[in-house]
Amino acid sequence: SIVKWDNRQAMALVAAGYQPGDTILLLPNFVSSIPEYYLPPAAYAAVRTVPSYDAKGRPRNSPTQLAEDIDRQVGPSRRVWVIATWQEVPRIALDRTLTTGWLAGQGFARTQDRQLRRIRVTLYEIGKQRGFFINPGGTP
Repeated sequence: SIVKWDNRQAMALVAAGYQPGDTILLLPNFVSSIPEYYLPPAAYAAVRTVPSYDAKGRPRNSPTQLAEDIDRQVGPSRRVWVIATWQEVPRIALDRTLTTGWLAGQGFARTQDRQLRRIRVTLYEIGKQRGFFINPGGTP
């Protein structure tokens, strides 16, 4: 039997709560067609994915690599939506665990959490502006 996903309801939650400056993280990265279809353009512009592989096709799945990628995607945002699907796949579930651990370690608190059919929407917020620096090259 086909199990329906609550994609429309999940995106409605994000669209209703989205604020300019928010980041929307997709886990896994290959579900980008869901927000593209359902979110308004301003919210869709805030969608980010965490790469699963580097430029040479090697997995980027260590906690350190994932932390680097998330830090780059979240930037200075004070609010981060995590849209998680395919959580029955161990590798994807691990990415979610590491992502939520990174957010907590940065001081983000979970303020909304909604488990729908086969898709979970969680909002994390931090009370202060995050420090964020992009090294333009050269040495740090």
